[in-house]
Amino acid sequence: MKAYLKKYRLMLGILFGICAAAAVSLGAITEPSVGIELFFVMLIALPIIVGITFAIFLLIIAVHELGHVVAGKWAGFEFVYIQVGPFGWRRTQRGHRFFYAGDQWGLTCMVPPSTERILPRFRFMIMGGPVASAVFQWLTLAAVLIAGTDFGPLFESDGGISLVDGIRILLLFIAFIASIFAMSSIVPFRYRGQWSDGAYLLLSIFSKRRARRLELHLSLGAHIASGTRARDCDGEQVKENAESRDGSSMDVGADFLAYLYALDTGDFASAQEHIERAAETSRKLRLIDALLATVVLLEAAYAKARFERDAAGARAVYEEALKQPAKLEAQRLRALAAIQCAEGDLELAQETASAARQALLEEADERMDLIQMELEWIEAAADGSPQS
Repeated sequence: MKAYLKKYRLMLGILFGICAAAAVSLGAITEPSVGIELFFVMLIALPIIVGITFAIFLLIIAVHELGHVVAGKWAGFEFVYIQVGPFGWRRTQRGHRFFYAGDQWGLTCMVPPSTERILPRFRFMIMGGPVASAVFQWLTLAAVLIAGTDFGPLFESDGGISLVDGIRILLLFIAFIASIFAMSSIVPFRYRGQWSDGAYLLLSIFSKRRARRLELHLSLGAHIASGTRARDCDGEQVKENAESRDGSSMDVGADFLAYLYALDTGDFASAQEHIERAAETSRKLRLIDALLATVVLLEAAYAKARFERDAAGARAVYEEALKQPAKLEAQRLRALAAIQCAEGDLELAQETASAARQALLEEADERMDLIQMELEWIEAAADGSPQS
């Protein structure tokens, strides 16, 4: 909540100014005491108005993101996680868990378990969000029509707004915001490295280079989602995906996949290069994806401690990762074990690695190959050899 207040302090200041201007105007027209009374009434009502507006935005974002989830499941994609405002929901072995996503808007992450017709299925999933928003908008307008369109006087004789008219106004406001959200999502643009739904659709249809990059990204994600170890992915595809940079958030994901591949094949120099580049790009873009931003920084701390033995530098990156909203306990403990090992405290590193192992087994899913890969990295984190 503090992040939202900080980000939207200008908007809150404008609302405060509107309250003051309305009070001064009314006081000038009538009496100053009436203006002062209105000002304090509006100040009392302001948190309620802001709270209702925030809840409406969360509802509209949730409808949009759930549209992606439903369409994605229909297209055969597997659910990974969803972010709605500051709230997140991700899949783990022990069911779905909530996490704090920080100062975010909305994001859905789903991966295809197979590469068959991957781009058409991806487009179908992308369309699910705008369609859900549009349907929600029309349902809200239908509710207004059902309630009746004759608003009558805005205020009743006693000065209070009627309940029915209040509900109608609220529904119209929701429909208005939903329509703006639906239209803006199909407009092609990029915000903090993240392409809009419309941009994804246009790029995947009309740009061969971007469509190829997207296909590579999805295909490699499909291999990982199916339980394939990173080292068993197509190395040429991993390389092509990492080199096809376009300044978007996919650059972070591509470098992260290249890091996993290099680390799992023993190419430690390349692994460190890719994870450092992923971390730098994530910082530059102020990545919307809270989970990816967190795991990239934790892996950067792990690599710096394990391969450079730079304990101070690794701990600085580790502390930066702890400031991220998402919490990933297994990765955090693995990075910490590597740092403790670089600091020369092997006994404490072994204890932390043991805790990381336990956290991994609690969080991981049924893909045993990936669990084994992670377990090997945990063991290496607490080993005295930098390239064990």
